[in-house]
Amino acid sequence: MALTPGRKKLISYAAMIIVGVSFFMYAKTLLFYITAEQTQGRILKVNKRWMCHQDANSNQESCNWYYSPTYTFTDRQEHTRTISSNISTTSSNTYFQGQPVAVLYKPSNSGIARINNFPDLWFYAFFSSLVAIIIALVYLIWSRKEKDDHDANPPWIRKIVTAGLFMPLLVIITSYFS
Repeated sequence: MALTPGRKKLISYAAMIIVGVSFFMYAKTLLFYITAEQTQGRILKVNKRWMCHQDANSNQESCNWYYSPTYTFTDRQEHTRTISSNISTTSSNTYFQGQPVAVLYKPSNSGIARINNFPDLWFYAFFSSLVAIIIALVYLIWSRKEKDDHDANPPWIRKIVTAGLFMPLLVIITSYFS
């Protein structure tokens, strides 16, 4: 399928923006991890929500229980904080009331805190990197097919988008060593 020059530019810039967002999410999480202080916290309660979504292929509604923890911890200034995680799981036995958890918090604002595990800490960076890799692959496959076109994008766009292919690996390696 031949694309118009305007659509080609739109696809290339969208790919570049998504790779940039992915890198930003990774850098933001890494910066939080590096500068955060760690303390012990406890799960106060496990929030249970019934959520439904429509399957795009089968047009059927799928519903499930989702569980997310509310935890408490005391920061360096002896302030007790209570945080509700915005990361949910379908497993009811991931967290339980009274469970001790390692908590990372921002020293300048202890209201910004996360449980120190992969989903709570790295979910957004990892998810955005998966979106980036899909868009990057689509862009690179498309640009290979359109290689003979004289209106092709500059090589620096291709280099930035290609870098997006390595974002999930970067997130996994960093989270493994953290």
